[in-house]
This record gives sequence, structure tokens and C-alpha cells, in this order.
Amino acid sequence: VSPRHAVHLGQSVLIRSFITADQNDTTTAINLLKKAKTLIESQLKFYEKGQLPPDMTNVIKLDDLSPEDKHKAMINLHLDTRVCHADALIMLSVLKLTRSSKLVGVLQMRKSWKTYEAASNAAKPHMSILHPELLHSLDFGSGFFLFALSIIPSQFLKFAELAGFKANRAVGLKMLRQVAEQSKVKAPLASIVLLFNDLIVPRGLADITDYVKEAQQIVSKMISQFPKAAVFLMMGSHAARKNLDLDQGVSLAKQALARASDAYKTVAR
Repeated sequence: VSPRHAVHLGQSVLIRSFITADQNDTTTAINLLKKAKTLIESQLKFYEKGQLPPDMTNVIKLDDLSPEDKHKAMINLHLDTRVCHADALIMLSVLKLTRSSKLVGVLQMRKSWKTYEAASNAAKPHMSILHPELLHSLDFGSGFFLFALSIIPSQFLKFAELAGFKANRAVGLKMLRQVAEQSKVKAPLASIVLLFNDLIVPRGLADITDYVKEAQQIVSKMISQFPKAAVFLMMGSHAARKNLDLDQGVSLAKQALARASDAYKTVAR
């Protein structure tokens, strides 16, 4: 019943689909994000009336708070739900674009950006009482939007440009780096996107020196925080290989395989 958890669940399967290239994972991600979108839109109707959604009454206890604290909590919850709405829409638009639903994807992308813009404008009068993680979530969404727009295939980008969007990878990456450095909740996801940009996107004769340097810094930080996370061990292996440290690359790849195998067995049980 929590929009934040519903969106993160969909995002986690979306990330998995990028790694596995499994259409079943892609379909699952779409279904989870659609479910999150429906939940969010039903709850927003209550927040817009100044009411806590019935779904959330057992999750968030507001009755014991002072009127001032209750007001602050409602503002944070409402804005967070709006950010979750934009997150669900941008993830769905990316999935639609990759599945050749170009027009639907672009229209959903436009709607997601409008939702981020509206959330950002709504946040401005309340900056002093908003939770820092909420602001980071807003920055992540905006940064991811700009980054995603810059890497979608050129034939899809034409549709996006017709809708009035201009790709700006530099601005998007800057926002994602700030989130990766400052945020707690969104830092791992922002780090994965940055590692994707550093290690997977560069092609051909590109000078990867700076990309690999940044990737190694991110990997070192993430592995120290999440030593059992196969995705960061795997990315660390990529970074070591690109830096011609083959022994380290093999070691991290073996660790990633072991952690992933353990995780798979746990899920299977």
C-alpha cells in the first residue's frame, strides 16, 4: 500500500530486466509499475482533499502528532506520492519505448516530465520542512529523465523532440552524481545509472579514462556499503577489466557470481 515501496519494487525488476534481457522480467516490471501507478493515482485524490488515504492509515500514524507536525507530515507525504507518480511514469515510458510503443512512450514521457515539474513547483514554498531524501528523490527523477532521453535510440528520440524535449545528458548526470553522493535511499540506484553510463554506454574508440576512474570510485564506495550486492561486484569487474587489472576483474566476477547464486537459491527457497 506504500507508493514508495511499490515504485521501488518495479524499479528493482526494471534494473533486473536490463541485466537479464529477459522479456518475462520486462513484462513483470511493466505490470508492477502499472500497479504502482494505479495505487498512487488513487491515493493522490485523497491528498488533494487534505486527507490521508485510507490505505495509509495503518502505515502512518498521524493522530499522535501536533497540528503543526501533522501538517508537515501531510505535505511530505503528498509530495512524495507525486514524485513516485512521476517515477512510475518515466519508468513506464522507457519500457514502452524499448518495446516499440513509440507514441505511447513519448506521451507518457511528456506526462512524467510535467509531473516532475509540478512536483518541483509544489516543493518550492515548503523547502524548509521537506525531508532531504524527498528532495533527492525529485533530483534523481529529473536527472534520470534527462539521462534516459539522451540514450534512447535516435529513431525514438525524434518523437521525443517533436514533443518538445531536448536531451541534456550532462545536466542529468550532474543531478545523478549529487544524489549518489548525498542521498541514502536513492544513492544505490543513482550509482547503478552512473555505472551504466561509465561502463556500458561508451563504444568504439571513445576515451574511457575518465569513465573508468569515476566507475572505480563509485564501485569502491558501493561495495564497502553493500559487500554482498552482486550488481556492484559485477560492475567492479567491468571497471577492473577496462583498467587492464585482469586479476581483480576475475576476482570480482567470481564474487559476483557467488553472491548472485546465493541470492537465487534464497529466492528459490
